[in-house]
Amino acid sequence: MKKINYFIALTTLAVLFSACSQSTSSVKRLPANEILGNLPGIEAYYHVKDSLFKAEYKDKYAAFENKKSISQSDIKKMTQISEKEEQQKKELRDERKKEYTEEAQKLIGKIIPVKNESQKFEVIDLKISKTSENGLTLKGKVKFLQDINSYNKILSYVPIDKNGKAIDAVGTHYLQANKKVSAGELIDYEFYFPVGKKYLNFAAIRFFEQ
Repeated sequence: MKKINYFIALTTLAVLFSACSQSTSSVKRLPANEILGNLPGIEAYYHVKDSLFKAEYKDKYAAFENKKSISQSDIKKMTQISEKEEQQKKELRDERKKEYTEEAQKLIGKIIPVKNESQKFEVIDLKISKTSENGLTLKGKVKFLQDINSYNKILSYVPIDKNGKAIDAVGTHYLQANKKVSAGELIDYEFYFPVGKKYLNFAAIRFFEQ
């Protein structure tokens, strides 16, 4: 399997960090992906905001960690900081969920490009059928390319960029049935497809046998 190429994704995230100047309000947005829209950019955006948020509160707590003794006043201040942290953490989480789910809804029905490398079957008509707060459900069909008495195969897939390089780990699905299948026969095929910040340069899904 090709080595996963994270360089471009990491470079874009580094640009986000450098543009932030330690302020969550100045985090820049990344361009939309041609297929997955703003979903990867939303994940990258909130990944950076979350990292800056954690760094901000780490600094606030650090002021108390170096003290030889903690007073009642310090405890009160730390409690207030903790309460504010939890409130802002929830607000950030809700903000990200709302934005992600709204953007995902716009993609329902969109076709996902595929690259088939199996000699026995191919995935066709793959589309986005449902959404969630963390990813998409893809639905299509598996077309058999030859007669098979019974099948018990592992169909593997990996998301790739325009250069054919993997951008995430390999996923696997089991195709199994104790019946004869004729060439040209179709079966329904559906699976969950999480979309994160690694997918900024997503171009297609490559299917193959292992």
